[in-house]
This record gives sequence, structure tokens and C-alpha cells, in this order.
Amino acid sequence: MRWLVLYARSRRFVMSVLVLLLGALVLYCGANWWWDGRLSLRPLAVLMTLGAASAATGLVGPDPGLDRTAALSWPHRRAAHLLGLAGLVLAVSLGLSHVLVPAVPGQVIIRDTLGLTGLLGLGATLFGGPLSWCLPFAALMLAYVPGLQQVPIAGWLVQPWDHPSAIVTAAAAMVLGIVGYSVFGVRGS
Repeated sequence: MRWLVLYARSRRFVMSVLVLLLGALVLYCGANWWWDGRLSLRPLAVLMTLGAASAATGLVGPDPGLDRTAALSWPHRRAAHLLGLAGLVLAVSLGLSHVLVPAVPGQVIIRDTLGLTGLLGLGATLFGGPLSWCLPFAALMLAYVPGLQQVPIAGWLVQPWDHPSAIVTAAAAMVLGIVGYSVFGVRGS
């Protein structure tokens, strides 16, 4: 248990959780004050992106050289890190969705959370830990561009849960991100 606590502290886990919970609180208050307690997929996509992006700096430890030369095997720990992050964002998003009415379908939340987490891992592999938030943020921005919302690959975050192109895009992002981050780690480390 001590190793897990030290790992969480070195990866700034508490700060990521606080940012995610603060975002959920703001979204909950906004939904109750301005949208009559209704929640659509678009604001929830912002929360899921915020949750993934808040963990960007925690994908690399304080000393990348120490991570590289450690006697521990890192690939499965990196995969567990990303999947744990996805689980946390998923739990908060599903909880918020079920508190507000109408609830966003759980399948959409699962698809989007896993896809955004995969994009975060892919961003860490390609751009490094501090810039890994760029790919999830770019996916969110593409989903908000009016003309691209109808393009399933670009607007996959806001597509219906059973849209095949959105499912394939999210699955590809998840697999590429988790495998890339697990095997290759963070760029520059």
C-alpha cells in the first residue's frame, strides 16, 4: 500500500481528482441553475475532457530518468495508470449523469471516456507528459465545430452511442493510446 500512496503523490493524483470534482460541481450547479436540471452530452464531454487533461502532468514522474532506470517493470503500471484514470473519470461522469435528468446514455459516457483516455496516452507518447492534453482537447474542439459535428470521425464525442464510426474511432484511440503509452512511455523519458 505504501508504494501506491507514493506513486499517487508523485503523479499528482490528488490534484487531478480535485480538478475533476470541481469541474463536476460547476457542471452540476450550471445544470441546476441555467438548464433546469437537464444535462446534454456536450457539457458532459467537456467534463470528461477536463478529467483526462487534468492528469496530463501526472503521466510522467518528477524524474523521468529514474523511471527509465528503475528495476520495476513499467508497461503494466502505465496501462493500469491510464485505466485507473479512465475509471475515475467514468465514475464521476456516470454519477453526474444519473443525478441530473435526462441521463446521458452510459454507453456514450463509456465510449467517450475510454477514447479520451486513449488520446491522452497517445498524446503523452507523441508529445510528452505536459502536452499530452492536446489530443483530447483537439477532439473536443472538433466535436464543437458546427460543420464537423456531422462527420462521424471528427465529431465522435457527440455522436449517438450506437454510431459505428464513433465506436471504431474511440476504440482505435483507446487501443493506440494505451498500447503506445504502456510500451513506449512518455516522449523524452
